[in-house]
Amino acid sequence: GVTLQVTVLLALPENSSQVSVDFIVNVTDPSGANQEMPMLEIMGKGGVGGALPTFPVKNLAYQGFEFGLQLKGSDMQETPVGCMGTLEQCKVGFRTSFGFTLGPMPRAVRFSTVRDSNPGYMDMSWVPCDGDLGITTMCFDAVDSHSNVTTGMTLPSKVSEQRCLSVEVQEDPPPTLELLPMGNLTVTMGNETNVTAVAMDANCNDMVKIEVSYGLLVPIRDTVRTVGGGCGGSVAREMIFKPTLKMGGYSQEICVHAVDTGGVCNGAMPNRVTKCFTVRVARCAYTLQLDEPLQDLAEQLGMDWIRLWSLNQALLHPDAIVHSGQRVSVGMMYKVAPKDTIADLTRRLGMPLQQLHDLNYGLASMTSGETELVEAGVMELCVVPDPCKGSKTSVYSGLVYTDGAFVAPTERREAA
Repeated sequence: GVTLQVTVLLALPENSSQVSVDFIVNVTDPSGANQEMPMLEIMGKGGVGGALPTFPVKNLAYQGFEFGLQLKGSDMQETPVGCMGTLEQCKVGFRTSFGFTLGPMPRAVRFSTVRDSNPGYMDMSWVPCDGDLGITTMCFDAVDSHSNVTTGMTLPSKVSEQRCLSVEVQEDPPPTLELLPMGNLTVTMGNETNVTAVAMDANCNDMVKIEVSYGLLVPIRDTVRTVGGGCGGSVAREMIFKPTLKMGGYSQEICVHAVDTGGVCNGAMPNRVTKCFTVRVARCAYTLQLDEPLQDLAEQLGMDWIRLWSLNQALLHPDAIVHSGQRVSVGMMYKVAPKDTIADLTRRLGMPLQQLHDLNYGLASMTSGETELVEAGVMELCVVPDPCKGSKTSVYSGLVYTDGAFVAPTERREAA
């Protein structure tokens, strides 16, 4: 018999003439036997992570990925009000169960059946797709139900305080990718160089993987591990490169790709982020391995140990077993001049052709013996002159190399 007046004040959005309003009127009997107001909790999927923030705080969801939650209804009332027996007597046969009422829901929302009694639970699952971008508000109530299974008596139900969630649906973000160290690398033959790629995704429901495009230089070890402190299946990929002997002068671009799943909506494509870096193998430098004598290294390079020892004045004895990781020179750098050809250099320096190829990766495939090296893009070479077999005089005898060209000494004086 109570008359209830409800006044609703609305601020209509621009260009809107009407808006729907949903509310629940909970009529209770103060003198009734059901005195406890049920409680409603809205928790993360599976009850993990505690209570979700309610309106007006926004919960974040991503297009193509599940947004899940768990509704929990509970009631502190253990017996009907007015029961004349002891607490244990009044509890006999008294049961509490829960249902849940829902406000307007987005399309494709799915709910489980209610399980357990007090507390009671119901799960919600929603995968937002096309048309769901933006902010969606969902409202829920818990409704209790008390009965005595012995007497068949039931009590009027009560409804909890309504709780609403504001969910902002955004497009699935691309993963992030970081390379350590950053930038291009210059590495040494025989030396291990570590490159680590770390990929993360702001979408904790997404998974990310790392793909790598290699060339001739492939890692001797390539391991993938999960990374703490992030979400979205954050991973790190550690690549250890070790250029072999005779790779001096080799250059290769390596591209690393961080790829996520893209979600489950129709037509969804994985997001891909790519970063590339160049690895250059230094010429004329080599890192000795454990217990590797100079004589063995010299034989692999087609030279005698005396010449190799003479290139490394810091080594005080040629037969000493140097420590692993020591860097040695396997030749000397030569700046290519105009008119230089492979045939001219081998004749002038007394070097075997195969040795010149071994010390300068790719030289054999880039040029023929009579091609000018500068025209082929070769600006520097690693060489090992042999004074016993090389030319007695310079090919360019009487000329001076200055400003990128060979000129007669008189021309240089006039230019000055």
